[in-house]
Formats: sequence, structure tokens, C-alpha cells
Amino acid sequence: MNERDNKENESWLSAAVKPMDGVIAIVAICILSVMDFSKMETVDWIFTVTIVIWFVLTLVRCYIYYRKSR
Repeated sequence: MNERDNKENESWLSAAVKPMDGVIAIVAICILSVMDFSKMETVDWIFTVTIVIWFVLTLVRCYIYYRKSR
């Protein structure tokens, strides 16, 4: 029974999070780690807001897939 639960958990998570999401997260972390937040320009603000929106939408997508699997 535990094996079936693990398979279900993997299925909703793998359906919600795609490999490109991992690539986006790694690139975003790399760029945000070297960004100078005290001298942010318009492009930096646009990038930061875009990453925050992407992160929130990814969390919402995970929640929807999780609720659908229950």
C-alpha cells in the first residue's frame, strides 16, 4: 500500500513540475545571487517581478495538481 501512495505522490508532482521549471529556478537563483539589490534598474525590477510571479504560479499549479490527486 505504501508503494502505491509513493507512486501517486510522484505522479502529481511530476505532472505539476516540469524539467523546464527546474532550469528556470536554477537560472533565477544564479542571477539573483549576483544581483546588486541596492542599485536595481528597470530591467532588474522586471526580472525580479517576473521570477516572483513564476514562483507563485508554480506553487498554485502544485497545489491544484495535489488537490486533484486526492
